[in-house]
Amino acid sequence: MYELISVNTSGTEPNSASLDPVLSENGRYVLFKSFATDVQNAPAQNFISAQLYVRDNTTNEIQHISTRGVNTGTPIGVTEDYDISADGRYVTFSSSDTGWSSNDANGSKTDIFVVDRLTGHVDLISKATGGEQADAASRNPTLSADGRYVAFQSLADNLAPDRDDYSTGIFVHDRLTGTTELISDTPPPLSRVSDLNPSLSADGRYVVYYSDLVEISSMGFPRSGVILYDRVSGTHQTINRTPDGQVSDGTMWDAQISSDGRAIIYVTDSTNIALGVGTRSQKLVYYDVASDTTTIINDDILRNAGGTSFGYEPSISSDGRYVVFENVHADFFG
Repeated sequence: MYELISVNTSGTEPNSASLDPVLSENGRYVLFKSFATDVQNAPAQNFISAQLYVRDNTTNEIQHISTRGVNTGTPIGVTEDYDISADGRYVTFSSSDTGWSSNDANGSKTDIFVVDRLTGHVDLISKATGGEQADAASRNPTLSADGRYVAFQSLADNLAPDRDDYSTGIFVHDRLTGTTELISDTPPPLSRVSDLNPSLSADGRYVVYYSDLVEISSMGFPRSGVILYDRVSGTHQTINRTPDGQVSDGTMWDAQISSDGRAIIYVTDSTNIALGVGTRSQKLVYYDVASDTTTIINDDILRNAGGTSFGYEPSISSDGRYVVFENVHADFFG
């Protein structure tokens, strides 16, 4: 059975596009963006940009997130890169609008915020442990299951000690203690590395992200990687390894960790991530953390159909058992 989520409170389709839905882990709430002006109220409202909404699939209630305090005040624009907690209570997003918080004092720099849908409180996340706000843009937030931890990327050089360049770093902010922790670690002599697109396990212990430079190969070429960071042990692990243990070639993207932290998926165009697959076609990779093993999900197609399979925008179930993705190869199922 199919259900149309992006209907307005009158039960009819809104007057413009709705897109990029995110489902809470309990399946009850859907967070989505809409360009429509009549999702929640009639007559149509006059919004300056796309707005964020949460739909309750049990009550069919739609809550307008893009207002300070939720459902009250003037709609606020430019909300991007969003996520929702497992129970649907907390929503995080990035925005360059200064109207989200009275404490936002860094101008139009893109910041990270968390809205508590129960109380309406808006929490500014992209700040240092002492409260100093980020001096450059922050993007791509993701929440732990309970909404306590927020991982995000930032160009700011003032969110953690000993960070003095404007390359993009990965941070985790603890909303309970107010501390902000630098996650990405660039080993010397590498520098000016961009670390992007964090993914957080449900308990906030593990962070997976992409780094565009993890080592210089013996041939002098830079190599990028998918990094797994354990916040308890403080260790970084590059997981895109070849069968002989070397960092693979190519580029990685769409890295995501399962809620339980046991599995990681990512897409790569590497030619040496596995034996016998030497093309630049996109490979959907499944990494088992416990066994330290790598599996190419679209391996059969790559080997038997001329290396023309492509895996796009994967998503992994909370226990790591199921993976869903887009594929453009006509003969994927034989």
